Amino acid sequence: MFYFLSKTAYYILMPYTWVFVLLIVAIFSKNVKYKKRAIIISLSLLFFFSNPFLINLMMLQWEPAPVAFEKLEKYDYAVVLTGVTIQKKPYDRVFFHKGADRATQTLQLYKKGLVSKILITGGKPGIIDYGVAESEILKDFFVMAGVPDTNVITEVKAKNTYENAKFTAEILNKIAFGKKVLLVTSAFHMKRSVACFKKVGLNFDIFPVDYYTHDPVWSDVFEFPNTYPFQLWSILIHEWIGLAAYKVTGKI
Repeated sequence: MFYFLSKTAYYILMPYTWVFVLLIVAIFSKNVKYKKRAIIISLSLLFFFSNPFLINLMMLQWEPAPVAFEKLEKYDYAVVLTGVTIQKKPYDRVFFHKGADRATQTLQLYKKGLVSKILITGGKPGIIDYGVAESEILKDFFVMAGVPDTNVITEVKAKNTYENAKFTAEILNKIAFGKKVLLVTSAFHMKRSVACFKKVGLNFDIFPVDYYTHDPVWSDVFEFPNTYPFQLWSILIHEWIGLAAYKVTGKI
């Protein structure tokens, strides 16, 4: 039930929902005053939410800053969250999407000697299990890239960030209690991940990857309307709702 409510809230709060509803009001309202207000507000929202400069500023406040390799200590484990591959035939390779940095930059950490072992957390995609656990897919990638099989551990049950933290803690408390841990996930997802991993009592440092932001460029102000900012707002609002839902349910 709570899952349904959170998804409903997500769609209600999406910027394109607001614009669409206001345009419907403008089309069908018989009151001239309300019609004009609806048009003005919908166009204002369209400007705000389709402006790449504004969403970049918002995301810069949300995403933690990158961590330079030279500022890292040496860690016993890099904990890598999944959600970066596509289940697609043929199953003889790894199909990455936008979040590939979670894997590729973890590989860089390993090759630089900054992490000794890699723990990948994530099960089969979707509510209904299908395909292969994503952690196993990523393990194949690391092994093909030269990481010894014994240095890659997989957690194959987690379906969400809370379960990533819960099941990872269970593994590390058995085999690596007190070891130094580095948490690797997308920058936009780091706040929720940190809250979940702290909730289960793990001590760790963070290594955010997969950035949506860039240094502000004033010319972006004039590049609207643009459809891409709507996607970024959707991602940001999804994280806000996720944090709120986890807070209400006691997961963080």
